[in-house]
Amino acid sequence: MDLFVVGFPLDLDEEKLTRLFEIYGFSVKSVKIIKDSSTGFSKGYGFVTIEDGEEAQRAISKINGQFFESSRITVKKAKPKSSQVESYTPTRWREKIECEGEL
Repeated sequence: MDLFVVGFPLDLDEEKLTRLFEIYGFSVKSVKIIKDSSTGFSKGYGFVTIEDGEEAQRAISKINGQFFESSRITVKKAKPKSSQVESYTPTRWREKIECEGEL
């Protein structure tokens, strides 16, 4: 299961994020920190894959809301990419702007 992780320090690398989950006893298959394409710096969120679904649910329960290096992190089940993109379509942004009287 893919987990969405957000709120960690911007200087956190994939190795440290992996170790965070391993400290709690979880077997991590892969980690991907999302980086800005222009600067190469972390955007402060990423994805952790844990193969066992029950283990992934336990990881959410144990790690979500914990402080790590003075930052509170959020861990939840990742949504499929299509549903994440769908909520940020240009049409929805246009509607939001029109509602606020900016357009």
